[in-house]
Amino acid sequence: MKQSWKLALVVIVLGAMTGIAQAGTISLQWDSVAMADGYRIYYSTTSGQFNPQNYHQVGRVTQTTIPSLQDCTMYYLAVKAFNSLGESDTFSEEISGWARPTLAATVNTVRQGSQVEVEISGTNFMSGLDVEVDNPNVYVDSVTASACNTLVVGLTVEPLSAGVRAAETGSFALSVINPD
Repeated sequence: MKQSWKLALVVIVLGAMTGIAQAGTISLQWDSVAMADGYRIYYSTTSGQFNPQNYHQVGRVTQTTIPSLQDCTMYYLAVKAFNSLGESDTFSEEISGWARPTLAATVNTVRQGSQVEVEISGTNFMSGLDVEVDNPNVYVDSVTASACNTLVVGLTVEPLSAGVRAAETGSFALSVINPD
């Protein structure tokens, strides 16, 4: 006799990215189910159509990272719990998203007191994404994902103090967060 479980898929972390993010991965977590021995995370490129042989299986954990996904592709994911009696009859709520964005190393010279557009190469840049900078003197003015592998970021670099002549700022890190 099969048991029925209710799964609540609560969080998906698709976007936070730095230059060392794992390419082709989606990370997610869900609520635990009583008496589950493990979980199967089904994924597909078509909503609601999960192949019974296409899943990522984990034990008694409530988070995982799905590896080896194609870049610039929308994935749909849902979870089922299982134990020695079998697999749950129903899927969790379906979620969707692209694999994590990744950045190729980008070297640009930006001077204090200037505005500049920087073209960034990488993967999985979705329309509507957000870019964050780790330097309080650098502001993101605009972000355009011109293709899933090209991002144009408008930046303003403020001088450190009034009356100081513009000079090179040094380095700063960008983070790219997809909207899903």
